[in-house]
Amino acid sequence: MRLLLSTISLLFILISCDENRIFDEYKSIPDAIWLKNDIAEFEFTLDDTLSKNQVYIKIRNTVDYTFSNIYLFTKVNFPDGRILVDTLEYEMTDAEGIWLGDGVSGIKNNLLYYKKDVVFYEKGNYKFSIQQGMRTDSLTGIQNVGLRIER
Repeated sequence: MRLLLSTISLLFILISCDENRIFDEYKSIPDAIWLKNDIAEFEFTLDDTLSKNQVYIKIRNTVDYTFSNIYLFTKVNFPDGRILVDTLEYEMTDAEGIWLGDGVSGIKNNLLYYKKDVVFYEKGNYKFSIQQGMRTDSLTGIQNVGLRIER
């Protein structure tokens, strides 16, 4: 009985922690090799023009990833046609080479801050693109790329 109550409590905690989620999606990278020209694209519709939001990029990598960092090119297409382009760098390991992401065994999940306290002032459809920006045409060890937006 105690195990059942603990399991139910854990489920309620997990569900309530995600009530602020607006958008959360992963794109799979075939064979865990992210090619330079493969762009992960995400489309979503927003109606709330008042709330502050946190925007994250999610990277799921294996220990086969050979770099300690990752460069990303992002592009956001706004409903009115404006475009915002960024070049980003994130650390994937600490100075000793220990993976920074969460996870067990050989797979690490990284939740990387993209923008903090963002207010989407326009209602409508948004398109968000992420491209790897490393100096190699094929980036081994990246299984999934994602986008998360939460209040």
